[in-house]
Amino acid sequence: MRALIMFLVTAVVLFPLTANATDVSGDQWGTWTRDNSPYNVVGEIRVPPESTLVIEPGIVVNFQGHYKFIVDSLATLLAIGTESDSIYFTTDDSATGWNGIRFDYAHSNSEISYCVLQYGKGGAGESGGAIHCYQSSPTISSNTLRNNSAASGGGIYCFHSTASMRDNTIIGNSATDGGGIYCGWGTPTIVENTITDNEARLFGGGVFLRVCDSAVVCRNIITNNDVAEEGRHGGGIICSGGTGNMVLNNTIVGNSAPWCGGGIAIWSTNEIDVRNNIVVSTPSGYGVCRKRSTIFNAGFSDVWDNLPDNYHPPQPGYGDISADPLFVDPGGGDFHLEWGSPCIDAGDPDSPLDPDGTRADMGAFYFHQGVSFSPEEFTLNLLIETTTEKVLSIHSTCTDTALFYLSSDVGWITFLPESGYIPPDSTSDVSITFDGTGLPLGPNQATIVLYVLEPYQGRYDIPVTAHVFSTDYTCISLTPDSLPITIPPEGGSFSFWAQTFNATDFTYYFDIWIDADLPTRQKYGPIYKRRNFRFKPHYGVAYHLSQNVPGFAPAGEYSYNFKMGVLPDQVDFQDSFTFTKLGTGSSLGPVSVTSWDLVGWGEEFVAYLGQAQGQTAFMPTDYSLSQNYPNPFNATTVIEYALPVESHVKLQVYNIRGQKVATLVNSKQQAGYRSVNWDASGVSSGLYFYRLTAGSKVFSDRMMLLK
Repeated sequence: MRALIMFLVTAVVLFPLTANATDVSGDQWGTWTRDNSPYNVVGEIRVPPESTLVIEPGIVVNFQGHYKFIVDSLATLLAIGTESDSIYFTTDDSATGWNGIRFDYAHSNSEISYCVLQYGKGGAGESGGAIHCYQSSPTISSNTLRNNSAASGGGIYCFHSTASMRDNTIIGNSATDGGGIYCGWGTPTIVENTITDNEARLFGGGVFLRVCDSAVVCRNIITNNDVAEEGRHGGGIICSGGTGNMVLNNTIVGNSAPWCGGGIAIWSTNEIDVRNNIVVSTPSGYGVCRKRSTIFNAGFSDVWDNLPDNYHPPQPGYGDISADPLFVDPGGGDFHLEWGSPCIDAGDPDSPLDPDGTRADMGAFYFHQGVSFSPEEFTLNLLIETTTEKVLSIHSTCTDTALFYLSSDVGWITFLPESGYIPPDSTSDVSITFDGTGLPLGPNQATIVLYVLEPYQGRYDIPVTAHVFSTDYTCISLTPDSLPITIPPEGGSFSFWAQTFNATDFTYYFDIWIDADLPTRQKYGPIYKRRNFRFKPHYGVAYHLSQNVPGFAPAGEYSYNFKMGVLPDQVDFQDSFTFTKLGTGSSLGPVSVTSWDLVGWGEEFVAYLGQAQGQTAFMPTDYSLSQNYPNPFNATTVIEYALPVESHVKLQVYNIRGQKVATLVNSKQQAGYRSVNWDASGVSSGLYFYRLTAGSKVFSDRMMLLK
């Protein structure tokens, strides 16, 4: 059905026409249909205030001179073509051009979609070669803007506007500032556009954000834009002034500036968020530069092959890489990522997941991963000279059958099966055997490679860390205060020592727990459990505990067990002793114990192994700061450090803005290994940094609080 034009006219506007021009005055305002196309326009078109003009698909609006198309106060323009039937705004004389579509206080319902706007010229001192928005926020989507020029905003100019610009192709435009797009003092959204081959004389060959707040520049392809005049910057993007802007997941290739920021320039901007971008192949002006700016969140970007250097001054953000992104066909304009690109799953892990459910990729296009697997890495404890088996689950969301093949870079990992087919939208399990024969104690690193051979070529690397241990050096022990242990029918208790030992140079993590084998051959417990208990190098930890045995417990012989491994079923080592219950008691007896309470875990005794024999080999020889554990953590975490000599110690915690949130230590301490617990229940989730000053040494590290 053809769209109708509803135009409430308060005054008739007449246009001077050439001999062959179409009359667009009077009643013709109500029928902007392709029947009368092209509309040859001589004079200024003005959509009157509070009126609506609808332009149907397929219309050509051909300006016969340097005239404007004005959408006036609270007027609405709906120029909405289709993907196969665009609306053209053009001119017979590309040298003279026309003056562009100008939204002045226009209604926010205005929309320009699937239009081609070309040869617009803002004129001397005027802004917006194709589209000019002043105090107006139209939707500008799926258009082609080419070969337009103006003082500012060769393609699009927005001032005090929240305009939405999505999926446009902005090519070959020029301006003094903002060759492709210029936005000032507004909150624009610039998403999924292709912005290429535009030029600015001074600033912002592709995009210029000037004193914008909370602007969003996301998933755009920004290529081969440049700044012409010496000493200027921002070939691809420049953000100058403003606060809270976001530049996320853009692919920025081959842009240049004579001085600085060939890819991105950040100038006097507060709290800008710059992450997950690919900024590569900048022939001049460095890849990314910033000056007098506060970056709220930065990094996780690929900054590669930029001249004369990636940064000026060098400011690599956390998570940045510098590597060939492996585009499919950059010369042909295809900036999708090839399989094996270092930008896949390399974006900020705090960013939203990609649509395929994987970690965010860098750049404008995510790589759809049709095969997923669990776990994504293996970290295990492996008893020396023994083997253990784990399961790798491979899931395919492909519409065709997937063919996979597994290999490893070491001989102590084998697979069953080594290869196989996975039907569409199904899962296949592979048994992986890890063999500790001949491996040294401590962490042994390896990589499992999962190849997808069909329906596409792909490779996934699965890291492996096997912590090889020996029960001669890393173990637990259970020692009763006295034997035999006999519990009366009414219930009673016994006391014992539970100890952990690690006499190696390595850190191990085991689940530890206590349970009991009942005379009925059933298992009771865990009575106590602690996941990921840290067996620290050259540490022994002992707990003197008291175990109650209730009167209702059955009579007979019990095995009391202290275990380490992986809850609930993998036991890597255990120590046990037995006790006897003489009968089943009654609550009416003189003594009645009613629960399996275990008392004493708060009373911890720590020894440095070997020190009791007068050895000092395990005292620290240098200052050090360890990674907090657990990390990430919820509410509480432990920070450890080492002091080789008595020192004044200051340990402080800062947020990502550099603000101090806690002082954990500020005192003189004796030499040795130290630990501090931080209770972060009073602060919000996020990334934090902890800083240790001890003697003349300063260390820092980061940690993640998740609530």
